[in-house]
This record gives sequence, structure tokens and C-alpha cells, in this order.
Amino acid sequence: MRLLGCTPSAALRRRRGTYRDARTVGGGTLFRSRQSQTFTAAAILQPVEQGRLSLDDPVRAHLPQSTVADPDVSAAVTIRDCLTHSCGWVGDFSEDPGWDDDAPAAMVGRMVKLVQVTPLGRMWSYNNATYYVLRRLPEVLHRRGFENVLDETLLRPLGMDGSCFFDLRPLSEEIANTLL
Repeated sequence: MRLLGCTPSAALRRRRGTYRDARTVGGGTLFRSRQSQTFTAAAILQPVEQGRLSLDDPVRAHLPQSTVADPDVSAAVTIRDCLTHSCGWVGDFSEDPGWDDDAPAAMVGRMVKLVQVTPLGRMWSYNNATYYVLRRLPEVLHRRGFENVLDETLLRPLGMDGSCFFDLRPLSEEIANTLL
């Protein structure tokens, strides 16, 4: 496992069951982790496995309001295109939609500004904007918020009861000062 932002000796201490200041890592130690894209993909692949959607479904089959600047791309883009970063539209897109329950839908609505930089399906290019679409799909399928969907379908079944979203607590003795 690659640990970011630490010296080799700190990484070795962590591997042996300790972290930055050599406090012992135990069963109750919390880590800040950036797994949202992995969890988002799992939230999409579970209904695929259940036959509730297909990777080759056009996004608009589930999110009719999903639109980028090119109307042909808007109609043709698939869930697979989003997961494989081959949509071709501008991917570095971030605006503050606020913290309301409708924030994910608002971000999908704002994607109408995104122009194509490569043809749909022709080239891989990391695209953060696709995750607005991918996070919205489970909300629509399950008729509840993304965090609730992940909690019910992934985190709790895996026994990850200590996991949470948007933990804004400062680092403390209970939270290891590292990102995995």
C-alpha cells in the first residue's frame, strides 16, 4: 500500500501497526480515506449485477436531464463511457452546489456547459465531472441520497460501521493523521 505524505521511516512504522507519532493503531482507530470513486463505481456495478441497469445504457435512460454542450454526445453517452473516463468532455469541472439534498442533481444540471475536447468513446482522459453523473444514478435508482445508498448497500454489509461522509472533525487521537 502506498502511503502519501510520509517519510519512508513513518511508512514502516505504519506498516507495523503504528502511525505518525508512533501511537498504536487499534481496532477503533479511524483513518481519513479517499475512496469515493471506488465506492461510486461499486454503487453502479451492484445494480448492473442485479440486472437493474446495464453499463451500455445511455445515461439519459436514467437521467433524462443529463446534458453537456454537445446534444449528440448528451444522447449517446453511456454509463460505461462515464466509468471508463472516455466521455471526452471537459473533466475539470467544479462548482459549489451547496450542501442541500438536491446538490448532486444541481451539479448534473450544470454540466450543460461542458464542451467536448475529444470524441466520445475514443480516448481515455481522467474526468472528474463524470462522477456527478455516476453519483446521481444510484440516487435515482434507489430514490434516496447517495450517502444513504452507499451506507445501506456497501458500507454496512461490509461491516464498515465507523465509516462516514464529510467528517469535518479535526484530527485527534482517534483519527490517524494520514490519508490511505
